[in-house]
Amino acid sequence: MKTSGERGFSLIEMMVAIVILASGVLCLAAGSLVVTRDLYRSKQSTLAAAQAQTYIDRLRNLAASTNPPCTASGFTSSGSAVSVNNVTHSWTVGGSGASRTVQVISNYKLAAGRARVDTLVGMIAC
Repeated sequence: MKTSGERGFSLIEMMVAIVILASGVLCLAAGSLVVTRDLYRSKQSTLAAAQAQTYIDRLRNLAASTNPPCTASGFTSSGSAVSVNNVTHSWTVGGSGASRTVQVISNYKLAAGRARVDTLVGMIAC
C-alpha cells in the first residue's frame, strides 16, 4: 500500500508484469518450435521433389536415346522402390503413342515418425 509520498511499483504490479512477460516469452518459444518443424518439413519435401524430378529427367533422357523413341529396355516402371537419403521412390510409366505419363511416388519420414507421400507426374514425348 502506498502512502502519499511514495513512488514506484507495488509488489502486485511487479508480479503481474512478470506473468505477462513470461507468457510472452513462452509464446515466442512455441512459435520458434513451429517454425523449426516447418523448416524441416520443407527441407524434406524439397529434397524429395528434386530427387523425383531427377528420375523423370533420367527417364526422359533414356526415352530420347533410342530410335524410335521410348523403346529403350530401361524405359519402364520401377520393379522395386529405390531409397536415396531417407527418401524412397517408385515410378510408373504409362500410356502409349506420342507421349508417356511418368508418375514418381516419394515416401519420406517427418518428425515424430510420421510419414509423407508426394507424387510428381510428368509427360515424356516419344
